[in-house]
Amino acid sequence: MSALDRLYLADQIPFLLIWGSDDPVIPVEHGRNAHEVVSHSRYVEIEGSGHWPMLDAPEQVVAELTAFIEETEPFDYSFDEVRERLRRGPGDGERDGPSSTA
Repeated sequence: MSALDRLYLADQIPFLLIWGSDDPVIPVEHGRNAHEVVSHSRYVEIEGSGHWPMLDAPEQVVAELTAFIEETEPFDYSFDEVRERLRRGPGDGERDGPSSTA
């Protein structure tokens, strides 16, 4: 199971990945791979944490989330744009930035 075929939809969205280094459910390599696919993402790996980093290290998760919110510009979400990107699929200039639909 993988979400890599849909991560192109996140290439314009502020993206924070918080992963436990010892996740027994979804291996940490999945988080690392997602971070590579979404090049602008911020990746935080919490050492010693399992599948629920927010339970294992709540203070660190809150600190990382707070920093991400404070340091990230808001994203103007468009349901129509996401729907169109789903129809087009990955590729076709997806890495070139947002299409002009304004």
